[in-house]
Amino acid sequence: MRLLSILVAAIALSVALPAAAFAANPRPHPRPTPQQSQQTRRGSLTFVSGTICKGTEGEVLLRNASDTGLFWLDDQRRASKYLGKQVSVTGVLDAANNLIGILTIQPAD
Repeated sequence: MRLLSILVAAIALSVALPAAAFAANPRPHPRPTPQQSQQTRRGSLTFVSGTICKGTEGEVLLRNASDTGLFWLDDQRRASKYLGKQVSVTGVLDAANNLIGILTIQPAD
């Protein structure tokens, strides 16, 4: 009887928990989809100057001017035009994901 209870509990847990809960290396910062980029942006308005660079998986990132942090950018195609260049980005910061929703991006003065 006890074995049956354990078996039922194990099956219930496997159904209740998504497979992602068992992933060995979850992605810390998911790439934004075009749909997410077009949704209403919530967060704080931010101004960041830095260099556009490529991440380890080919994603386009913004390394801030003081070289202390990297920001994910929601509009990868737009940001990639400035790869390797100094830029100023105005956008909405999603601090939980370290993601900037780009409002404007331009070469730094």
